[in-house]
Amino acid sequence: MAIYQNQDLSINRIFVSNDLTQLITDMAELKHCALNPLLYYSSTGFPVVDRNNMNKGSVFKDYFIPTGAWKIQKNNDQINLIGVEKTLSFTQYVDLIFENIKSQIQNIYKDHKTVTLFYSGGIDSMVVLSYIISLGLLSRTRLLHYQNTPTSQQEKYLITQLLERFSNQVQEVDRFEVTVKDVADIFNRGSLSDLLCYSSKTIFSKINQQAIITGHHGNQILLHKDVFVDEILLSRPDEWNKVGKQKLYTDINFRYDPTRPKVKIDDCYMLIKPWENLCGINQNVFFNVLGSSTTFEYLRKLDFSTVDVLSILDAQVAREIMNRNTDDLLTEFIETEDTTMGDSITPFQVPLDFLDKSILQIPTDLHHDANGLEYIQTQIDRAYNQGYIYINDLVTIKTLNHIGQL
Repeated sequence: MAIYQNQDLSINRIFVSNDLTQLITDMAELKHCALNPLLYYSSTGFPVVDRNNMNKGSVFKDYFIPTGAWKIQKNNDQINLIGVEKTLSFTQYVDLIFENIKSQIQNIYKDHKTVTLFYSGGIDSMVVLSYIISLGLLSRTRLLHYQNTPTSQQEKYLITQLLERFSNQVQEVDRFEVTVKDVADIFNRGSLSDLLCYSSKTIFSKINQQAIITGHHGNQILLHKDVFVDEILLSRPDEWNKVGKQKLYTDINFRYDPTRPKVKIDDCYMLIKPWENLCGINQNVFFNVLGSSTTFEYLRKLDFSTVDVLSILDAQVAREIMNRNTDDLLTEFIETEDTTMGDSITPFQVPLDFLDKSILQIPTDLHHDANGLEYIQTQIDRAYNQGYIYINDLVTIKTLNHIGQL
């Protein structure tokens, strides 16, 4: 009997057949298997079709990828999934991640004279900044802000105010804009990983030899994501009665439908983007200080019966960590959450004139779903008539070509 487990941050995944008889560790073996119809409509979570629901499967119709919450037990031709035990209370969890993040940042600064923080203006990168301030490391830090979508005037104002506040205490402040032309160039010449991380890839190509830290994976590790509300309400539906229409950090309380089908946290993937594939570009190195293998292990062990729904909606974990580090020093810069920042694939149009038409094609030697293939081909044909194509469709085209090259 053998035990396997997908690690949350691992880009190389273990596939299991839907009938629980096969385990595949090399995705190339599945190249000619039937493709999942859902792939053609959204493939931004490659190699899964929905990062928020394991049960929707992988890009291959007859295989799924167990999340990091499951140990995969293989005994001859039979596979069983065994859930990770929930042993941490909310208080224990916060204490553990607080110390782990601190230790990681300290170690990075030990190895690098200067470190660059990608500062988005969101609460997650603000948490990282609070550690830097608390540890007395501002003088060895560059602050880099980049924008890929229009921000609200208030958000723009707060970002500018913070950068100006600390400009005399840090080594340097840089600001960049990521445009649709940058996205098109990445589609034309880059890999699928590059396109999924289009904003980060653009910035990596503009800077050199920098050690980079970010607030990536803060939504998960700092617990302000819809799936955590799902997990709480699955066992305690009355928790939603605590929620009003007050202004909170997230907008979940305005857009969340408590009556919709809910997904267990064990069935939700935690890896958002293949950022680690960017390491080495222009000799830059990337460190994910919030979402480490250790903090994700803590998350998988968290007992959500000890978590209050308002802690999720108002990002109370992030606020607690910032308070421990810097009291209320950064509180004035907190605005509501913006989920379109960074490498978000929130739908936007890319002009066809920017694209290399020779690669705007679908490989024919795959086991396509007929309806899905018709849909994506229709999107391409429509693009030629309209003069633009949506980023989501470009990702699907890139994904299908990536599978074709396995």
